[in-house]
Amino acid sequence: MLSRNIALALSILLLALMVAPVEASLVAFRRGFGGAASDVAQSIDVDGNGIYVVGTTDSFSVNAPNAYLTIFNSDDTHRCSVSIDLGGDDLGIAVKVHGNRVYMLGQTNFGPAPPNFFIAAFDTNCGLQSFMLYDLGGVEAVYDLAVEPSASPSLYVVGSQTGAGALIVKVNSTLNFVWGRIFKVRDAADEAFGVSLSGGRVYVTGKATPPGSSNIFLTVFDVNGNHVASRELATAADEQGYDIVVQGGEIYLVGSVDYPGRGLESVIAKFNSTLVLQWVKAYGTTSNERGYSVDAAGGLLYLTGETTALGSVDAMLVAVTLAGDISHSFVVVGNPSAVDRGLGIKASGSCILFTGERAGWPMFYVIGDMSANTLSVTISSLTPSITNAVATAISPPPSTASFSPSIDSSSPQDAFYTRYCPDTLIRETTTTRTTTALTTSTSVETLITTQTAYNIVTTTVSTTSFLTTTSTSYTTATSTITETLTYLTTRTEVTSRTDTQTTTKTVTREATTTQTQTSTSTVLFAEPFTTYILPALIALVAILIAASLILSRRRRRFIQY
Repeated sequence: MLSRNIALALSILLLALMVAPVEASLVAFRRGFGGAASDVAQSIDVDGNGIYVVGTTDSFSVNAPNAYLTIFNSDDTHRCSVSIDLGGDDLGIAVKVHGNRVYMLGQTNFGPAPPNFFIAAFDTNCGLQSFMLYDLGGVEAVYDLAVEPSASPSLYVVGSQTGAGALIVKVNSTLNFVWGRIFKVRDAADEAFGVSLSGGRVYVTGKATPPGSSNIFLTVFDVNGNHVASRELATAADEQGYDIVVQGGEIYLVGSVDYPGRGLESVIAKFNSTLVLQWVKAYGTTSNERGYSVDAAGGLLYLTGETTALGSVDAMLVAVTLAGDISHSFVVVGNPSAVDRGLGIKASGSCILFTGERAGWPMFYVIGDMSANTLSVTISSLTPSITNAVATAISPPPSTASFSPSIDSSSPQDAFYTRYCPDTLIRETTTTRTTTALTTSTSVETLITTQTAYNIVTTTVSTTSFLTTTSTSYTTATSTITETLTYLTTRTEVTSRTDTQTTTKTVTREATTTQTQTSTSTVLFAEPFTTYILPALIALVAILIAASLILSRRRRRFIQY
C-alpha cells in the first residue's frame, strides 16, 4: 500500500509540473504556414517593409512541387503568396530583397537540357515583374544568391555543374547573363554552397573534394569574375562549408565536420580580410548537428541548422561570440518524433529570424546544451582551375498562382519562421561596484614686488656775524679792527616711501582614480515545453505505477509464504 501511495503521489506531482507555469517564459514569435501537403521554407530575407520567404510547396501547385514566395507584413500578418509553375519540378532556393524588388533563385527540370536554374523578380506585393531561365548545357544545381547594394544591382549565383566543378554566375539588374565561371579547387566534384558580397569582392564557400575526403574552401573573385585568392580548410575527417557572411571586414564560414568521437558537428571558421585564419571551432553535442546558415546581429554570430540532441531531428539556433565562444543555444521543437530543421537565417537589427520546415505545432524553444571544441586544421592556399561558362538565357512565361496558406495550423509538414530577439529572451543582471580614490596636490606660488621712492630736500642757512674791536692807545692813534664771521648750516630732510605688493597664486590639482568592477549574470528562460515532454512524463508515470504494482504483488507473495 505504501509503494502504491508513493507512486500515486509522484504521479500527481509530475502532472502538476506538467501544467505549472514557468516563472519567466521565453517570448519569441513563431509563425507556421502551409497547406495540407508538404511545404518547406528554404530562405528568408527582411527589410523595413516585411518578411520574405521562399521555398517549395506541394500544397499549392498544379504540377507539384512548385517554387513559392510568401510575404508577411512587419506585424507578422500575411500579405501575399504566389507559386511558380514551369510544368515540372520547380524548387525555391534563395531570396533577396533590394529596393522594391524581391529576387527569387530557383531550380527547375524545365528547359532544353535540364536541370536548369531561374531568377524571378517580384514587386513587394508578389507581382511577377521579370523572369529568366539559364541553361549552361550541363546538369546544374544552385544553392545561394547575393545581390549588390546599388541602384541597378548585379546578382551572383553559386552552385555546381555535375562533372565539371563549382559554379558562379553573374547577371545584371535586367537578369541578363554577364559572365560565368566553373572552377575546381580540388576536383570536378567541387560544389559552391554559399556566397556573400563585400567591398567589391565576391566570397564563396563550399566543398572541395580531394581524393577520399571533402574539405571546406573559401574562394574570392572580383566583380569581373577574376580570381583573387583561395583557401582550403582541411581536417583528418570530412567537412564542407554551407554559408558565408562578411562582417566588419572579417569573414565567417559555417558548415559541418565529422568530429572524431562525437559525430557530425557544426563548424565556424573566421578569416581576416587577408584570408588569414583567426580561429575555427566545432559546435555540438554527443549527437549530430549541422549548421546550414549564418548571420550576425548584436555582436554575435547566429547559426541555424539541425540537431538530434533530443532524439529526433530538430531545428537549432546557436549564438556564438566573435571570438568563437558559445553565448547561448536553443533547440526548437515541433514534433518530437518527426523532422524540424532550420534552413535559412537573417538578421534584423538586434533580432534574428530563421526559417525552415516543421512537423508539429506549436513549436517550443528548449535550452540547448552545446559545447565548443577546438579543431585541428590545415590551411592551404590554392589556385583553382577555372574555365568560362556561357549560359543560354530564355524567358519562358511561367504560370503563377496566388494562394492563402493556413496559418499556425497542425498540418504534418509546414514551413515556419521565428523571430528571436535576445533583449526579450535574456535577462541580464549587472552589478557595478565603483571605488573612487581622490588625490589632492596643492602648490602655492607667492610673488612679492617692492617699489621704494626717495625724496631728498637739502636746506642751507647762512648766518653772518660781525665783530668789531676798537683799540685806543694814548700814545698813538686809535685803530679799529673788524672781524666778519660767517656760519653755514645745512639741513637735509630725506622722505622715503616703500610700496610692497604680494601676489599669492594657489594651484590645487585633484586626481580621481575610479575603479569599476562589473559582474554580469545572464539567465536564459526557456518556454514550458509541456507538449514535448508529455509523452516522456506519461511513460515515467506508467513505469512508476507498474513498479508499484510489482512491489505490491511481491509483498503479498512474501506475506503468503
